[in-house]
Amino acid sequence: MAKLFCASLLFIGGILLFLGHRWLNFTMFTSGFLFFWCVFFLLCAQGTTSNIIALEWGTLVGALAGGVLWLIGWHKFQRPFHSSLLIIVMAVIFVGMIITYFLRYAIAPKTTNLSAFVVFPVFFAVIIIAYSIVDIKKVHIFSCTLLGSYAFIVPFAFYFGSSLTYIVINVIGLMTVVNYSAAVGYPPFQVCDIILLCLWIILFTCGTAYQLYREKSSPPFHPPNLSSWRATKKFCNFVFDKLFACLPMNPDPGGVDIEDQPMWILRVHYSFRVLYQRVTCSRQDSLESGYESFQRVRTMSQSEDSILDCNDSKFNIIKARVCEWIERLQSWLRRDRERLVQRESEEYEEAQLLDDGVTCCTFRKSQVVLDDEYTDNSQH
Repeated sequence: MAKLFCASLLFIGGILLFLGHRWLNFTMFTSGFLFFWCVFFLLCAQGTTSNIIALEWGTLVGALAGGVLWLIGWHKFQRPFHSSLLIIVMAVIFVGMIITYFLRYAIAPKTTNLSAFVVFPVFFAVIIIAYSIVDIKKVHIFSCTLLGSYAFIVPFAFYFGSSLTYIVINVIGLMTVVNYSAAVGYPPFQVCDIILLCLWIILFTCGTAYQLYREKSSPPFHPPNLSSWRATKKFCNFVFDKLFACLPMNPDPGGVDIEDQPMWILRVHYSFRVLYQRVTCSRQDSLESGYESFQRVRTMSQSEDSILDCNDSKFNIIKARVCEWIERLQSWLRRDRERLVQRESEEYEEAQLLDDGVTCCTFRKSQVVLDDEYTDNSQH
């Protein structure tokens, strides 16, 4: 899966490099995917160090869900600044990684000059974020071309063994590997690194110039194509209508914008209202024709005292219903107790009858013995 993800970066980077600002749907999904991939990788790497499969699948599922959610948010709210802020923040963090990586070759990281590894990235980050408020279109193009050009050369860097991949590996390693700072994370710059660095700069320059020229006369952000969103929404409403077709439907729902609401939402709302009425023992009149029912009009025209009386009556009804349930339970228990007592009395009577029968038989046997002795004595 790691090799497949690395190979896919070639196509993802190419699209971001030349079409990142025009294909906003792809850019929004990719930015959400990459951001949540980093987040879930850092979270899963803490607990699944010995299980690579769980790490890969957990990261992939979380990244896909994040990309889909960010794309849905772009279609739902249509806020260009907030939607493009994620990829701008990622570009700012990546600029800090680049500066920190190349400062290692110019300045040795010691305790006396560690402030340079914090000041320069923060300085460039503040510049990028401040300029995005002035002209977010150019900053968005810059972010797309910077991340796209680096993603385009990453497969070549892995294939040829370049050290440019350590720009990201060093940061992830410091967060996930214990004592990673003691390792050598900046190997020497070789010919392959110089060639790929020149290719990276050329791609970044060409991609930025191409997108700025292409988007020169276009609006800052193209509105999202809502046809696919509407088709998906229509399909989901159709599926939910079939799923909730067994629920009851209000014969006259009424209300403002009632025609724009899907049928399954009306069914669920009416079912919950009927369930609430049965639980609270409230018997409301059926809705009349029109947008408002007479029951609602009567309720609005009532005074506070009448509303309080109505609430008291509802409470009394609920209390009476609870008392009725308690009485039913007590009568059921009383009936079982009476049955038990009756059964015990029947068993006692049967035992008494058995004892009387045994006594009678004993008396008859003793009387027969006495009669036999009397006859014997009389004969003698």
